[in-house]
Amino acid sequence: MDQPPNYTGDPNGYNRRMFRSDRAVRRGFMMLGYAVNTRMHQVPKSTVRQFQRDYNKCSRRFGQWGQVELNGALDKPTLNALEVAIRWSKKRETRDGTPSARSWQSLCQDRSHKSCGECGPDGKIRAPRVVAPKPQPDERNYIEITNQGMAKVREIGTDTALRAEVMGFEREGDTVFAIVKIPPQADLPSGRDEPFRCPCVISR
Repeated sequence: MDQPPNYTGDPNGYNRRMFRSDRAVRRGFMMLGYAVNTRMHQVPKSTVRQFQRDYNKCSRRFGQWGQVELNGALDKPTLNALEVAIRWSKKRETRDGTPSARSWQSLCQDRSHKSCGECGPDGKIRAPRVVAPKPQPDERNYIEITNQGMAKVREIGTDTALRAEVMGFEREGDTVFAIVKIPPQADLPSGRDEPFRCPCVISR
């Protein structure tokens, strides 16, 4: 199978300037909306495998991105794929202001052409055009992300804690916001399917 392109032509096989450290790699995953603990030295294999799965699905739409193995390894093809995804998301953000994380996650989750943009003569999707409404901030709560990668919504001043699914991250000044949904659970049987955002903290 064709592998993702090495845009820089770096003889080492991937962009060493972009991914010069483990922290830079973690930032790349966070930029695309994956819940990664900034204090971990390596991205968990489960997260890498999810990205690889998402990338291959998106690549089949665009046709020229190549494919990666679902091995959970941060190998050269996967780092090249990460660069491809970041470049695409940044281009989308520059064009219409959609945050990189939301652009990528929307592309990965969409299964139909109805919410995508213009297609070429070969039917391959070239650019999504739907901009999702920006989730409203929730000023009563904050998001706690543990070093196991678990996310909880906590209410300020109480012991309330609900399990959350992180959709992506956004930065405003010095504050990082997590965009989350709350799945059905014992304390909230119906869940909260509409995404919302809260300040994000990392706990050990």
